[in-house]
Formats: sequence, C-alpha cells, structure tokens
Amino acid sequence: MTEKKYRVIQWSSGNVGKASIRGICNRSDLELVGLIVSDEKKNGLDAGTISGIDEIGVLASTNIEEVLSIKADCVNYTPLASLRLGDDPDADKKNILFLLRRGFNVVTTVGFLYPKAFGEDFEKEIQDACLEGGSSLHGTGIAPGWLSDLVPLTMSGMSEEISEVRVTESSEFSYYPSEEIVFDTMLMGKSLQQYEQESVRYEGWITGLFSEAIYLIADGIGSNIVNIEKSIDLITSNEDKEIAAGVVKKGTISGQRRKWIGHCDNNVEIIQEAIWRAY
Repeated sequence: MTEKKYRVIQWSSGNVGKASIRGICNRSDLELVGLIVSDEKKNGLDAGTISGIDEIGVLASTNIEEVLSIKADCVNYTPLASLRLGDDPDADKKNILFLLRRGFNVVTTVGFLYPKAFGEDFEKEIQDACLEGGSSLHGTGIAPGWLSDLVPLTMSGMSEEISEVRVTESSEFSYYPSEEIVFDTMLMGKSLQQYEQESVRYEGWITGLFSEAIYLIADGIGSNIVNIEKSIDLITSNEDKEIAAGVVKKGTISGQRRKWIGHCDNNVEIIQEAIWRAY
C-alpha cells in the first residue's frame, strides 16, 4: 500500500522556516510543494539551498498568489508574528483567515493556540472561516504551544485534585544568532527608556500567547478564568557582552522575568512564568 503524502506549502524562510523545510523534507508522509518568502534576494532560490540541505526542486517565490495556486493540503505559516513586528499588526490574522477560507489547512507558530482566549467573536471568526473552506487551524510552538500548556495539562491527569498549575520557563539566548528575534522582537539590548517606548506591541503579543496557554489549561481541568494578573521585572547588564545576535551594552536590558496568573472561579490558579536571559 502506497503511503499518502500530504502536500505542504511553507510560508517563511527565517530560522523557523528553514527548520520547517528540513523537517518537512525528512518526513516520508509530507511533500514540500511551495515556498513563500518575503526577501527578494531569496526569490527563485531552491528551498533546499535556503535551508542548508540538498536542492529539492522547489523554488522560493515572493508571489503569494502564484504559490497558493499550487494544489496543497496544508500551509505551514511561520513568519515573525505581525502582532509584534511589521506595519500591520493584523496581517497574520488576515492571512490565516484568507488561507482557511481558500480551503488550506493551516499550521502556525505566530499564535492562535487557543483563540477562545480572545473572546467569542474572535473564536467565531476562525470557526466560520474553517467551515467556509472545509479547513482546520492548528497553532503550535515550544512554549507556549507544548511545554507551557499541553505537557502540564497531560500531567494533570495524574492528579485527583488541583489547586494550582504552575509552569516556569528559564531560557538563555546567547547562542541564538538572530538579531531580529533577540533585539528587535524581545527588546534585549534596549535601554529602559527605549523599552518603555517600544514595548506596547511586544507586551500585547506575549501576553496574548501566554493567556491562550492559561485558557487552554483552564478548560482542560474544568476551570473558568475570572481574570489574568501580570507582572514584569527587567534586569540590565553590568558589562558589554557579545552574544551570537550582537552586543548587549552595559546598562541595557539583559534579562526579563514575566508572570501571568490566571485566577479561576473555583479558586484554582494557573501560573505561567517566563525567565529570559540574553546571556
């Protein structure tokens, strides 16, 4: 019996996009059939060349409509989140709704982990697009998307009674060679004044992601969220420090500690804590 291959279009070719291309090519049940890129320098390059593997005969294109004319089962949508960067914060939502209505199943890392967290209207908009296109949406990631929510929710099955779910992440980014992620997205290496001026979209985006994780867990354990309380502590560097993404200068942000506490109507607390260090 011949194994079915699901045809996949990859949208983006940054760090996550390159890893996705390699992952798709390593799967016997997946076939990469298209690659959408935003960088004109990559237009026409082989997807294998872009991702650091052998050529595979799929050429990158900046022409979105041209790529979407290819018959495919799924679009793996992994650009940098528009809620965080870019001119249009709603670009990802518009793109994903468009894809769903066109009949593409969508897997994404930009959010959409648990749309219920953003209210009934938002959730219904996603559901209506899926019904219109006969499609599905799966939001995923490492944390949130797996470690922050699915793992603790699975582990909760071993408990007879739950009063608190606490997830603490501690990550260090000195090895991560992306100025765009570490400095532009996470605002490491910024002064406290710069952070205050530039962090509105960052805080909104990151709080949205962890709120989705909290709502997902709450529903999974039979609790209802009343409100989510958040806090943040920023640490500055006491020296100039070179890391893979660039230089964190003395006096600029080198560490961030965030906490979100979901208070439930049955006195359960769901706590998400993230400790991020530039080095």
